[in-house]
Amino acid sequence: MTVKELRAKTELSLEALKTVIINSNSGWNLYTDYNCKNVNIEFSRTTLYNGDFNFAIQIEISDAIDEMFDNIEQAIYQFYMDFDSEDYVMQWLQAKKDGVRGVPSVFELVEDAKTIEDELEKLYDIIFSGINC
Repeated sequence: MTVKELRAKTELSLEALKTVIINSNSGWNLYTDYNCKNVNIEFSRTTLYNGDFNFAIQIEISDAIDEMFDNIEQAIYQFYMDFDSEDYVMQWLQAKKDGVRGVPSVFELVEDAKTIEDELEKLYDIIFSGINC
């Protein structure tokens, strides 16, 4: 398979993934950026208090689509497991202390962090419950 064919196959698979996410009405968006051997996949959404939340993963383009989706699954799961609500709140409080305007209240930040955790879990479920059925 040529690199061009491999990229086209990958793009088609990721477009299907994007469709699953959009059709779920979960609020998540998916953006892709390709280079020679990898694809950067960014997941983004608006938080409960209108902040932007996003994370990106980089996956090697492979003709083994199942393996590529296994890698995406592992990366999303790892990000979900590594997300630290307390750290999220502390970073925003530090930003507020440093003069950043528009930082939500502590209550809102705690609520936001909890919502982000829940939404990360939902994202994982949306994508991988659909693939595994």
